[in-house]
Amino acid sequence: MVARHGRINEVVAVAATVSGAIVGAVIAGMAIQTAAFDRTFLLLLKEISLRDSTINTGPARYLSPFLTTAGIGVAALVCLLAWAALPEDSHVVMRAVFGSLSGGLTLWSMASLIPALGTLIQFVALLNAAAGDPPRDRVAPRDGINDDRRGQ
Repeated sequence: MVARHGRINEVVAVAATVSGAIVGAVIAGMAIQTAAFDRTFLLLLKEISLRDSTINTGPARYLSPFLTTAGIGVAALVCLLAWAALPEDSHVVMRAVFGSLSGGLTLWSMASLIPALGTLIQFVALLNAAAGDPPRDRVAPRDGINDDRRGQ
């Protein structure tokens, strides 16, 4: 029984490391996205939503997959800690329940990175589009000369 419990601790250590890395990476991704939400970018998102009501471009659309993944990762860490804290003589059903929950949540947190990365790619594409040429009515004149008079 001692050897089996030692093996569980090894599995818990690896799974906790993976879950912790996922939670850390997801929080970093959310921080990077949040930094891009300045007033100008939020106005662009609102303008896109007004043009096409079928497109959801609100900030929550881009942050929610990361928040979901972080929540799943934290739940996995809690289950892993509970599984590791079970005494060696605990009932087999208890060990099976916590082991299954821990493994399932850890795998789910890894799998949920795929849609989160897809959302991040869409977000970066939108940032790239926003960095392009602004509409002419938003361009500030340079050196006191309006762009329309430069060719004259």
